[in-house]
Amino acid sequence: MHSPSFHAHHSPLGAYASFTCGMHGAGGGLSIAGTRPPSHPLTVGYVRDGVLHELPFSTGDGVNRDNFAEEVGGVEANQAKVTLDGSQRRYAAGSDSWTSGPLRFTIFTPVWDLPDPDRDGDGALQDALLPAVVCELAFDNSQGDADIDLVFALRPGEPVNHLLPAASGAGAVTWQRRFAIAAVHDDNVESWVHWDVQEYLREH
Repeated sequence: MHSPSFHAHHSPLGAYASFTCGMHGAGGGLSIAGTRPPSHPLTVGYVRDGVLHELPFSTGDGVNRDNFAEEVGGVEANQAKVTLDGSQRRYAAGSDSWTSGPLRFTIFTPVWDLPDPDRDGDGALQDALLPAVVCELAFDNSQGDADIDLVFALRPGEPVNHLLPAASGAGAVTWQRRFAIAAVHDDNVESWVHWDVQEYLREH
């Protein structure tokens, strides 16, 4: 059986760019004209009962928790994160999906043909080119009796300095006018310019 721990480059149509992730403990991230996979801290998972359960992408946050006695909501700081071991991965032509119990994270990579502008016109080509990659993060909470917070967080290694309303009306973050992350509209979506699990758990 092949190991599920490997990087995959998910590239949009219309940009020499990639959203890369998949290797355990190696992080991931966004790149334009990149020459190597980005290794920025990447967190994908959910928060339940004050504990973050995350897929095995995280590189760690570089903090030695043994030096701190802080507690978050009654949970010691070094117990506030749990890696979801045993997650299953399905890698297909147009999708890359991880599941762990009720959690599912899927990246959709466009694989359709582009129209010929000489035959179909520039307008048809512009409609087909979309420099974006679509991801879906879902949790089946039908058997639960408490709310679940889903988390997608990326530290890109450079300042994230804009919180913007996306075209759909939901929140979005951008940095250096090069990248952006946006969510479909939902009244419960929160946008952060700096992700820190301890700060998040303190406020939730």
